[in-house]
Amino acid sequence: DISHRLLFVCGGKVDVRAPIPPSFRDRLLTYTAKHASELHEHFILAETFKDYFKENAYPDLLVFEDDIASISSLIIIFLESPGSLVELGIFCNKSELFKKILIVASAEEVSGEDSFIYLGPLEY
Repeated sequence: DISHRLLFVCGGKVDVRAPIPPSFRDRLLTYTAKHASELHEHFILAETFKDYFKENAYPDLLVFEDDIASISSLIIIFLESPGSLVELGIFCNKSELFKKILIVASAEEVSGEDSFIYLGPLEY
């Protein structure tokens, strides 16, 4: 039952006006908005709350994202932007969060034996 679940989705740029989604995260959001609204309504994006920073409700972005991650049932990270790599590093180092992380990464990033991402956070 997903009715009381929050799914924190991190990754690349989202642009609803773009004819072709600029990121895989945007593709997921576009697809679920059209074909799986019952799932889509549980997604949380940090940028949805950008006004919190304008109003100084959260002076620190790291604390803000940590709070969102803490209340989420699942943290989905699309490794496709510098910010998502930082989020992976932060969240996988917190024992209360790393078990609820789902990582989506291109094969090129993780298939090589010497891939830092594969040898580090993904194997951790």
